[in-house]
Formats: sequence, structure tokens, C-alpha cells
Amino acid sequence: INGERVPLSPNLSPHGWPTRALFRALDAYCVAHQLGEVFVEMTFVLEAIPNWVAGSRQPDVMFISAAQYAAYKANTIERSKKPMIVIPEAVAEIVSPTDRYSDVNAKVELYLQDGVKLIWVIDPQRKVVMVYRASGDTEQKLTIKDMLDGGDVIPGFSMPVANLFE
Repeated sequence: INGERVPLSPNLSPHGWPTRALFRALDAYCVAHQLGEVFVEMTFVLEAIPNWVAGSRQPDVMFISAAQYAAYKANTIERSKKPMIVIPEAVAEIVSPTDRYSDVNAKVELYLQDGVKLIWVIDPQRKVVMVYRASGDTEQKLTIKDMLDGGDVIPGFSMPVANLFE
């Protein structure tokens, strides 16, 4: 994390299920509406520097708008030899049983500082989603009775929160 080696336990099934559910729904919606690209566990950085690992981020799911992705592809030579040098508009982090909330909150703060507009923190154990927006709105807690939506970042996207935990 930020170039520092941090031992982590391998992800268990409860981590993979929400990742898969969100990716499938979000990717299908974005493809159908030509809104952009959705990636799972893709590394991104803020700038192309030799020691890019020190500033890298790897959200569980991330969305990059079509316009931003097209600009990235047009302006990045040898994309296959480096991480994505782009700030996603939206990211999702799935909370693992071994995660500390202080670490998750630190990730949220970094994403907001980076310029990510929408952050979903999905907690499979509690079956809740915490939503954070760069617009300065207060955090929002969603339960299995609520709908997760993309707001103005991913217009029109919504899915039942309960679908993340099936």
C-alpha cells in the first residue's frame, strides 16, 4: 500500500460475491449506455513516475468514464507496460473480515484526495454500503432495503443493495 509491503490474507468467498455482483451489473449498464469502462482490481496511479508503486491504488472495482478512458488511451504510449495513469470517477472497496476500519477510512480519504467522485464501501458482514461523494455530501449508509445508485457520476445506474449479498 503506497509502496509499503503490507501482508494481507487471501480474499474469501464473501469478498468475491459482492465484487462479482457489482461488476456484472455496473459493466452491463455501462456497456449498454456507452458510459465508460469498469475494471476489477486494476491498478491506477496519479502520474507516470519511475517508482509508481509508491503512489498506486487498487480498488476492488473502478469506473472510468468513456471520455476519460478515450483520452487516457490517446495520450498514453505503451499502455501495456505501465499501470493506468488515470483517476477513476467511481471506486468500490469490499471490506474483508481482516480489514481494520481505520485502514478502510484511510483509503476513502486517499480516493477523495485523488479526485475520485464516488466511493462505495461494501461490507458483506454487516450487509451495508457506505457511500462517499467528493461533492462534500455527508456519508450515506445503505442497507439491503435500499438501492445503490451512480448519482451524477454514473447517471441512471441503480441496483438493489441486497443483490450484492446474494
